[in-house]
Amino acid sequence: MALDSYAGLQAALGTWADDRTDLPAADLVTLAEARLNRDLRLRRMEAEAALTLAIGERTAPLPADFLEPLGLWIDAGAGRRALRFTPAAMETQAVAAPPRSWTVDGDAIAFQSPADQGYGLVLRYLQRFSLASAAPADGTQSNWLLQHWPDAYLASGNIEAALWTQDDEQAVRWEARYADALASINRLEARSQALTTLNADAAIQLRATGRGRFDINRGY
Repeated sequence: MALDSYAGLQAALGTWADDRTDLPAADLVTLAEARLNRDLRLRRMEAEAALTLAIGERTAPLPADFLEPLGLWIDAGAGRRALRFTPAAMETQAVAAPPRSWTVDGDAIAFQSPADQGYGLVLRYLQRFSLASAAPADGTQSNWLLQHWPDAYLASGNIEAALWTQDDEQAVRWEARYADALASINRLEARSQALTTLNADAAIQLRATGRGRFDINRGY
């Protein structure tokens, strides 16, 4: 089975672990994803969600796949107004007022005071990924991480498989493979967030600019 789906990943874990058929594969994937969600911080994990703060309420529930906050705005229709993030020890007041500051409190966003009216909010956050929770439920579900970097999924799952079988040698081997996969992913992520210098033949550059360089911003 190809390593491109939830079922395929579970089958691969047994195959790579000496064709073991007794592995708790679903649990291993869950544990692998818990570690990957802790270790990866990629742009593909960023998402936005529309939230509602009801009149008189001081909290709004977080999305189920929330991992970390990136920003929060009041959606005023004609534009967004950013709200200030504060530590969890934020001072609160009982008098209703427009939301000004916010923090994460358990499974909710908490504001400095109850809302004086209803507000539409936009939360930008890091999104937790999970194959098991994705539809459909027939094992064919996949996600961007498994599609682009199946080696990270496989390595993380095989670490858990080696711990389950108490195979320390395999655990060390897969830890090294996991570290290498994450390093490669992080290097690619870093490169994608910066402009890359274009390398061209020197003669072409001289003909193009007369100065021996290519101006990426001006196109000549």
